[in-house]
Amino acid sequence: MEEENTEENFAERRNSEGRRSIRDVKLSEGLLSQKAKFQRPRTQTKAEEGRQHHHRRGTRYAGYVIGVFFIIILIFGGFLATSYFSNATITIVPRSEAVILNEELVVSGDQGGGLSLAYEVFSVDEQVSQSLEGVSEEEVERSATGRIVIYNAHSEENQALVTNTRFENANGTIYRISSSVVVPGIRGDGSPGSLEVTVTSDGAGEEYNLNSGRLTIPGLEGTDLYDGMYAEVEEPITGGFVGVVQTVDFEDEEEAHEENKEELQAILNARIAESLPAEYIFVPGSVVLEFTELPNTSNNDSVQITTRGTLYGIMFKQDLLASYVANTYIDGYNNQPLLFSDPSALEFSFENEDIELSDIQDELDMTIRGNVQLVWVVETNHVKEALSGTQRSEFQDNISSISGVHSARLELVPGFARSIPSNVEKIQVLLETEL
Repeated sequence: MEEENTEENFAERRNSEGRRSIRDVKLSEGLLSQKAKFQRPRTQTKAEEGRQHHHRRGTRYAGYVIGVFFIIILIFGGFLATSYFSNATITIVPRSEAVILNEELVVSGDQGGGLSLAYEVFSVDEQVSQSLEGVSEEEVERSATGRIVIYNAHSEENQALVTNTRFENANGTIYRISSSVVVPGIRGDGSPGSLEVTVTSDGAGEEYNLNSGRLTIPGLEGTDLYDGMYAEVEEPITGGFVGVVQTVDFEDEEEAHEENKEELQAILNARIAESLPAEYIFVPGSVVLEFTELPNTSNNDSVQITTRGTLYGIMFKQDLLASYVANTYIDGYNNQPLLFSDPSALEFSFENEDIELSDIQDELDMTIRGNVQLVWVVETNHVKEALSGTQRSEFQDNISSISGVHSARLELVPGFARSIPSNVEKIQVLLETEL
């Protein structure tokens, strides 16, 4: 009878026949090694995947740190560039105004005399010598001569001193002026008015030679002027002598003095420009020349013929003259400091062409003409202090509030700087003439 194929019968037959499942088959050592080879990579790949994933996360984190580090460096570097290497250049065009000037006025050297415009007396002196051969000897008595500066510290009014006014030093020796003079009053800045003149000793001899010292005016003793009017030796008073000297022919001596005077005139006119203070304007038509024939000196058989020349003239302080013109010709001018762009454009003339020393020491009728350009003075230090540390965006508003500025531009280094340096030494202010 055929057996029924049941699950139990199948299992029994399998066991009885020695049949085995593939799962029950033992693998050879070679197959086992191959199986291990295929299984190990799968296990290692998972571990490596975990490690690679972790490595990618670490790399990304390090990138963030490096990026932040570079940003900090850039910020810090920008701070250094702005703080230590920054600078500013401010270029300013000052305000200017053209004026056609034609003014007749009375001017004076009296700073407090009530006139609308005052000048100062300018002087420069020089001496020239030449040697002549002596022809004889003679006994001579010579006075000493030199230069003194007379001061008026008494009042703002001019003080006149007559011809032969005496000046006395501490030893009692007397010196005199050869002509009348007018000493200017106290100046606007409070300093004494002054005038330089030539004096001659009241007697002959070496005891009158004087290198320096203060001189009083005996004629003013007992008056209020005595303490406020005095003199100082400007150039040594020399030449006092009594004794035997070589002499020259009178006509030769006179000719030598005339030649000296011609030479002195050229020298003194050339010295005006080099001796004039920078802030003053000299008036050419006001020149007065004075010559003094100094005592001859002898050396063996030669005689030295010496002539001293002094050039006088008047000068205006440029800012005062410019302010006077602006007050007269410009509406709304409120006494801001001014200068002339070209002082040589001014033309001066006088009612009296033959001016003497006494004229320039008193008052002059003058006409001033010219097409001139007045330029407002901008104080560069004030600009630096006013704008230091301010924002770039506020520059135009701030600069427009500074007196005398017509227009301005700002350059900052580095270009990305947003403010002007607080250190004024890093600010440069340039003044540019408007074309």
